[in-house]
Amino acid sequence: MRRPPDLSPACDFSTAQLGLITTAQCRVLGFSPDQLTDAVRRGEWERVARGVYDTRCAILGPDDHDLRRRRAITLAQLAGGPESVCVGLTALAVHEIWGVPSDLRPEVAFPGARSVRGPGGCAVRRFSPGQVEMVDGHRTVDVRTALVQALPEVSRWTGVALLDNALNKERITMDDLPDIARRVAGRRGSARWKDWWPLADGRAESPPETWARLDCLDHGLPPDELQVEVYDRFGRFVGRGDLGWRTRRGWVIAEIDGAEVHSELAALFTDRSRQNALVKIPGVTVLRYTSTDRGGIIARDVRELLSQAA
Repeated sequence: MRRPPDLSPACDFSTAQLGLITTAQCRVLGFSPDQLTDAVRRGEWERVARGVYDTRCAILGPDDHDLRRRRAITLAQLAGGPESVCVGLTALAVHEIWGVPSDLRPEVAFPGARSVRGPGGCAVRRFSPGQVEMVDGHRTVDVRTALVQALPEVSRWTGVALLDNALNKERITMDDLPDIARRVAGRRGSARWKDWWPLADGRAESPPETWARLDCLDHGLPPDELQVEVYDRFGRFVGRGDLGWRTRRGWVIAEIDGAEVHSELAALFTDRSRQNALVKIPGVTVLRYTSTDRGGIIARDVRELLSQAA
């Protein structure tokens, strides 16, 4: 039995760059059912959902976080079909809310919250999609509804980061939080959110900043200020620090680098220039951390510097 034809003609399909192709697309390209079966049997392709195949032509590395989320979004819509609506974390990924895990499992719902047989590789939720939006060609619920669906099922770290980013991007406002909290109440996992709502802060510009703030809070040293603005002796704006603690002479500032946020070369140059400018200001001490520096590392270092400045 001959192997499936070359996939290059499939480049016209938007799913090709993600390595996904549907049975319907295969028919258009002239693939026979036997060829598909043979490709899976030989391990060249993988059936990742009913009617959807992974052609293994897209190699995603461990740092390809955005592509992994895009792939999950695409798989959700391909597996769910034209009536499916992205919900929960998948919808937040469609809306480009930062903080959605890259190992996202696709989630969809159907009009009327009707129950259908799951398409495999994709979770079908009994959520009522309500008003559906089109975002970049994807059918999805709005950001508020997606948060209501997702928050009861995620950790404090993930949930607060999602709220922070939705606030920072002005997709929701602080005035929306009471309504979101009301809609979350009663869902499984909602009880723990009673103490988490006050932690949301839209000044955080990335999930790693949120995680650093929560870690410092957990270790008894929450920052005095976020997005600390620093000026020189002439009153000229020099830069802004992520997390700040006041001292008698100025600030101890913690800068938080995230792999997804600061991976581009231009961003690295900008961060380096900003840090160099900040450390030249008398009374300002700048510490730099990554998203993996947890367990009280930041609080310990800052506490030591604050004691020296006392």
